[in-house]
Amino acid sequence: MGLIVAGCLALSTPALATEIEGVDLGILTERLVVPRPSEPQATYTIIQIKIGKSGNPVAVNTRYSSATGWSFTKREYDCQGRRMRTLGSHDTYKQMLKSAGDPNWAPLVAGSSAQMVGAAVCSFAKQ
Repeated sequence: MGLIVAGCLALSTPALATEIEGVDLGILTERLVVPRPSEPQATYTIIQIKIGKSGNPVAVNTRYSSATGWSFTKREYDCQGRRMRTLGSHDTYKQMLKSAGDPNWAPLVAGSSAQMVGAAVCSFAKQ
């Protein structure tokens, strides 16, 4: 899977730039765009990766589609076990941080957006 580094986040709009201004990249050096060929109208961008207390990577990604707008999702990935859990999700970054997640682990489904983002997160986290 190829990753695209989005140094200036060229896909940005003024609203997104304001929304993520000041968001700590964590271990990222730049934001990462994750290609999703089966969903060409949507753009997935990893805007933060941190290593959680458990040692697992925790990532925040955005999804943009002209049909549905922006969404933000925070997930913890168990890279060895190929599973994830959603820690929060909302249409703004600040509301995502406040939203209740799902404490249950779920398998990463092959070909899903969560799996594709997770593969990029796990690959980057083990560097």
